[in-house]
Amino acid sequence: MIGIVAILLLGVALSLDTFAVSVTLGACCNRSTSFERMRFLILMGLFHVAMILIGWLCGNTIHRIIESFDHWIAFGLLAFLGVKMIIESFSSNEEPPKSTVLSLQNTLLLCVADSIDALATGFSLSMQSVRIGIVWAALIIGFLAFLISGLGIQLGRYFSSKLGAKATLVGGIILIVIGARILIEHTM
Repeated sequence: MIGIVAILLLGVALSLDTFAVSVTLGACCNRSTSFERMRFLILMGLFHVAMILIGWLCGNTIHRIIESFDHWIAFGLLAFLGVKMIIESFSSNEEPPKSTVLSLQNTLLLCVADSIDALATGFSLSMQSVRIGIVWAALIIGFLAFLISGLGIQLGRYFSSKLGAKATLVGGIILIVIGARILIEHTM
């Protein structure tokens, strides 16, 4: 039986990639609005909740189908956004354009890429008894993803003052590295 402490630890572990992505976004999205940042945080939390519940509902059947390529999806989405950010960093405009990194489309892509592990976690939780119930477990994990992402964005905003104009370039590279790490971890 899985207790509350295990769920909390699981939530923190699932949020580590989310934290890294959030630091990157905070560092390169100094031109994003507070609405865009809050939308990202809320959607990240909701996607984690939804993926846990979907994984739990689907159980072991879909897990066997998706596990062979879920890491490719995460890598592809993060690499796509990383390349997009790198290209944006080389924009020849004298005044930087409004950042599109936290557009609704990109936010949804980031949320899917970052919450795929939560889907697999939901699958594994379906095979065990969760003491507090799967809905509460999913809500706790989603809240931790929201909270840890928020901390990451604030930390990234602090670093953006240090990186200046190179923040978008560095952020794009970091997203590609995170995607590559996910790919390597799942193929080894």
